[in-house]
Amino acid sequence: MTLILAMANRQQVVLLSDRRLTHDGHVVDIEDELKDESNKAAVFVCRNARLAVAYTGLAKEESFLTKRWLPGALMESAAPDFLMAPTIERFREKATRDFANIPARTPSSKRFSVVFAGYCYDETPPRCYCWLVSNYDGLDGQPPRVESSDEFSVQFLRDVRPSEEELHLLLALGAHQAVSESGFRSLQTLLLENRPAQALVGRGVKVLRAVADSS
Repeated sequence: MTLILAMANRQQVVLLSDRRLTHDGHVVDIEDELKDESNKAAVFVCRNARLAVAYTGLAKEESFLTKRWLPGALMESAAPDFLMAPTIERFREKATRDFANIPARTPSSKRFSVVFAGYCYDETPPRCYCWLVSNYDGLDGQPPRVESSDEFSVQFLRDVRPSEEELHLLLALGAHQAVSESGFRSLQTLLLENRPAQALVGRGVKVLRAVADSS
């Protein structure tokens, strides 16, 4: 399962995802993509927001290919208003409908999450948001479910206003259990120190590579 790291403060949002494809615990190739070269991230721009997007979980099942489904599903969900919150809710509904038609090899084979992280421009300054659309995971701190649900849920975290505390958000989803405590601490420190995006990306990539090398 893909590891996603979402890091945010009031200056920038960084969303990282690994590029590895696995099946039953083994690294594999899928169609025209090599096993360590599968892009699972994109940028989604709507009328009032700009969000980085990444997914973890199901990549392929029979004729269903997530990398082809996801962009089309987002574009279809954007109409008619092209606004962030309604679009994500319509996307949740579409994911529930479409995944119901995918055959399940095992109770866990259809687990799937999409993370959206970025800024909404309805306010000044723009407000930071992190959304999760998932059929097995949440943002409530509870352990992810082993089996996928029949229905997707949507949750979000956002910049709290007014607040005297500096915004710093760090989330790991998917293969999060493989991230070491020291890896989390190093990323948290950079966020609290308001380091630039280049520093967050550099350290985040090191964390991803450490996870990739881990058994």
